[in-house]
Amino acid sequence: MNAYVVETNVAIVANNRPDKTPQADPKCILACIRKLCECINILKGKSDGKLVFDDGGEIQREYAAHLSRSGQPGVGDEFFFEVIQQEYGQHCERVSITPTGDSYEEFPDDGALAGFDRSDRKFVAAALASQTNPSILNAVDSDWYHYQSALETATVRIEQLCPESLKKNAQDKRT
Repeated sequence: MNAYVVETNVAIVANNRPDKTPQADPKCILACIRKLCECINILKGKSDGKLVFDDGGEIQREYAAHLSRSGQPGVGDEFFFEVIQQEYGQHCERVSITPTGDSYEEFPDDGALAGFDRSDRKFVAAALASQTNPSILNAVDSDWYHYQSALETATVRIEQLCPESLKKNAQDKRT
């Protein structure tokens, strides 16, 4: 069974907004659209799987800050609309995560992750609290790329939808 925690940048890239995600090339945008279509099918019960959300609504609040509740005009917006419609359905797992200051009790206590983006820790906490061992989907957020090894050591699975965009972005930052 496929299980996912969807990082917000995947939906933003799927909306094909170069002003928001200039590092996403056409191949990356298509990969995000395809994966979100799979997630939409899971939400609608057309495919086997689960999507994982926190029961406090932190993930959905972040989606709401960047996506349209109406489901239009992009695939990322359609995904968010389906999340709102199906969030308590059988294809969603709602997990408890415990805020502690600017992090979460479920976030790994590992010095190698000390610099990991505080705003993305909710996704890690939700994945680790889940019973389904979900992959966290990432498109273009470089923290998921830079910390992937340390996260995987902590049993967090990351699915990089745009590895070439991330590598190019990392190289561009070095030059």
